Amino acid sequence: MKRTTTNTYTPKPRWEKALSLNYVDPQTLESNKETLELYNSALLLVNTELMLAFPELSYERDYRQYPVQDIPGAVHCFMTKTFYWYLACDECDFFIIHYNFSDCPFEAEIRKLLQPFSNSPFTTQFKLQPNLVTAFKRISRLEDSKFFKAW
Repeated sequence: MKRTTTNTYTPKPRWEKALSLNYVDPQTLESNKETLELYNSALLLVNTELMLAFPELSYERDYRQYPVQDIPGAVHCFMTKTFYWYLACDECDFFIIHYNFSDCPFEAEIRKLLQPFSNSPFTTQFKLQPNLVTAFKRISRLEDSKFFKAW
């Protein structure tokens, strides 16, 4: 006899729960909105000004549109050989930003945006192993070309 299930329940993605008062308290919701705003404002600056001034190949993936089952908390990633910007939602429904630089020509501009969040546990300089350049080369080999953009 074949086993079947009638349960059609699919859990909401972490990022969606993190932006809903049905799942998080008001203080967490406010913190998540601030973190998301910081992430998006920096990403906008990078995409509209900084990458035009310092063109190089970039990888960008919005995990809300292109989810990966193995990375349930992933929200968005932007990466070049010199800059890494990653937004995730942890198991406690907090948005967190990981970032890194490797001789990045616009590091000062990004750090200026991060200044108000310098003591926040939700923004962390994250060292990619073994380094950012190697991590970018690895992702270039593994990911679909639709996520890459030449400036």
